Amino acid sequence: MRGPSPRLAVCLVALLSLPGVSRAEEEREARKTEKDSDSSDRFARELSKRIQGKAPLEDVRVDVRWPVVDHYASIRLYGRGLLICDGKSQRTVPRDAVLSTLQNLRDGRFSAMEDYYGAAGEEEEERERQEHKPEERKPDEGPALKGFVEVRLGSAARTVQQFAVGDQSPELEALALKLLTVCGNAKGTPATASNLDDGLRKLTAGTLAPETFALVLHRRADAKAGDGGESFILEVQGRRVTDRPMPAGQTPPAPRSMLLPAADFTSLLRLLSDQGLGEIPINVYADRYTDLRVTVLDRERSILARRFLNTTAKTHGEKQQAFDRVYEALHALHARVAKEGKTIAAPAPRPAGEKEEREREREREKEKESRPPEANPQQ
Repeated sequence: MRGPSPRLAVCLVALLSLPGVSRAEEEREARKTEKDSDSSDRFARELSKRIQGKAPLEDVRVDVRWPVVDHYASIRLYGRGLLICDGKSQRTVPRDAVLSTLQNLRDGRFSAMEDYYGAAGEEEEERERQEHKPEERKPDEGPALKGFVEVRLGSAARTVQQFAVGDQSPELEALALKLLTVCGNAKGTPATASNLDDGLRKLTAGTLAPETFALVLHRRADAKAGDGGESFILEVQGRRVTDRPMPAGQTPPAPRSMLLPAADFTSLLRLLSDQGLGEIPINVYADRYTDLRVTVLDRERSILARRFLNTTAKTHGEKQQAFDRVYEALHALHARVAKEGKTIAAPAPRPAGEKEEREREREREKEKESRPPEANPQQ
């Protein structure tokens, strides 16, 4: 069994040296250290199985995001040979490229790395705030994440993060940059989307893979109004649909999930395309807060619906009706997953990164969009 990492060992020694530390606390810390070690050992075994051909590659997914020169580069590689580069283009790579990526993870000792390097505490956060200009980062955004490598091998998963402040890991950086080369080495013409509607059409035609598609619908009842409406979050990642009720003032129950049949997934895509999702105004009417975001590769449409000032269900005419049809279909999907889906454990938090930065920007934009419709730009 692999022993505790240097960081864990130092923390354990420091903890046990403090006055008043109980035996129970010592045992809890020791159990946590052992659990972390067991998890890393299991991941290393699963990695070795796939390299040796003793386990299938279909459940492999490798995500990398790392700064390169003047921009951030990223990959998402699926074991079946699907590769998404910088979130913008889809490529196909041979089995050998997937195996080479796994071998790079093994040779780079990814399994033995610590969970993170650099700053994550209050002192480092303060240093980070002082070292970055105010316009670059807000004080409440915490320490910046430089990059990460995340690997899933079926139920075994491991993420290693590098913060911009504090100790840096040359080994993690070298590994990340090596993994990113899979895009440059890929042959053939990449598939892209010129806009969201183009992406939806290519998905329907099979030019783009389901993995390039994502949808999030957040419906929230007004607790103050006591309207008793539903609150839930519906997420679609490829053909995998996850639904979670979000009752006000209560701990949310475990989410439920199901894999949509290929025909049903295609029907959903056709509906979104037929309703001209890319042409629906960014602000439309709804009786309750309804936030819809649809993404194909790097093309995205975000629509916020609620009771805006001077906006009614008739303000946007046919485009409002198109949104209503989309919502009705998604609400039916929400009900279906709640009934047919299987309960799953709450997903572990993903590393912060480009999407999280976009989320913060989106929230700022929505504050502007809350003005009367005549002040809102129409896209």
